[in-house]
Amino acid sequence: MQPRQNIEFTDHDITGRKGIRKTNFLSDIHIDAAYVLLRNLRDSIGGMYNCRFGEEAKFPKAEGDKWMQIIHNGSNHWILATKGFFKEKKQVPLQTVEVFDSCANKELTNNFSTCSIASLLRTEDESFYIDYLNCQQQKNDYDCGVFAIAFATCLLMGQNPLKKTFRQSELRAHLKKCLIDRELTMFPNDDAKFPTVSVLRNEYVEVHCYCRRPAFRNRTRKLEKMLVCKACSYQFHPTCENDKICFDKKGNFTCSMCLQKQNKEDREKKELLKNIGKKIVFDDSD
Repeated sequence: MQPRQNIEFTDHDITGRKGIRKTNFLSDIHIDAAYVLLRNLRDSIGGMYNCRFGEEAKFPKAEGDKWMQIIHNGSNHWILATKGFFKEKKQVPLQTVEVFDSCANKELTNNFSTCSIASLLRTEDESFYIDYLNCQQQKNDYDCGVFAIAFATCLLMGQNPLKKTFRQSELRAHLKKCLIDRELTMFPNDDAKFPTVSVLRNEYVEVHCYCRRPAFRNRTRKLEKMLVCKACSYQFHPTCENDKICFDKKGNFTCSMCLQKQNKEDREKKELLKNIGKKIVFDDSD
C-alpha cells in the first residue's frame, strides 16, 4: 500500500458498531476515510498520508511547500499539523510547523506527536519550531479527530480556521453525512473574531540522526538512549542504525556514514600501498 493510496471503506465502517457514534474517539479507518475526501479537495497538498505510515512516529517526508497531516499522539488524541498555510515569520530563521490542537489547553501533545511532525518536516537544520495555534477548543474529551478533519477541510477550502467557530454539536452528523456521500463540505460554523494572540505556545525541537527526529520515547514512555558517533559527534537513534551499529573494542560507536567513509579511505590507502615499489618505466619521449 502506498502512503497516499485511497482506502476502500463502506457505509458500515461509518454507521456500524465500530462507526462514528456520539461519544467515541475516531479510529484510523475514520481518519483514512476522511483522507480520501480531503485529497479529492486538493490533491496538490502534500502529506495526508494514511495513518499506518505513522505508527512508529516516522512518516515519510511531506512533499511540497504546503502540507498537512492528522497525527495521533500514541494515546487518545488527534491533532492537525500544517506547513505553508501561514506566512513565515521573517524574524525566525528556523522552519516552523503550525499545529491545530482542539485540546491545546490540556497539552496532550507529547514526544510521539513531536517525532511524527519532525519526520514529516525532515529539516536539514539542527532544529525547528512548532507553533500551537489559538484555535477553537473542544468542550468534551472525544471530538479531537472531528475537529482535526474540520480544521483541515477549512484550510483546503482556502479559509482560516482561526476565524471560525464550529458548531460542535453538529460536527459528527456532518462528518458522517460527508463520508456516506463521499464528498466533504464545509463543517457548520459561524464567523469569529480573529484571536488577538494567534499562537498559544511554541516548542523548540532539536533533531538528530538520518531521520531528523528528536530522541524518541517508546511505547513504555522510556526515552531511547541516543548513540553518539566518536568520529562526527552526531547523535543517532539505535533503531535507525539497527543492525549497522558498530562499536570498537573500547565501546566507542561509529555511525554507518563515518564507517563507510573510513572503509573507503582504507581501500584507497591499500591501493596506494600496492602501487608503491612497482617497476617504474623511463619516459624517453621529448
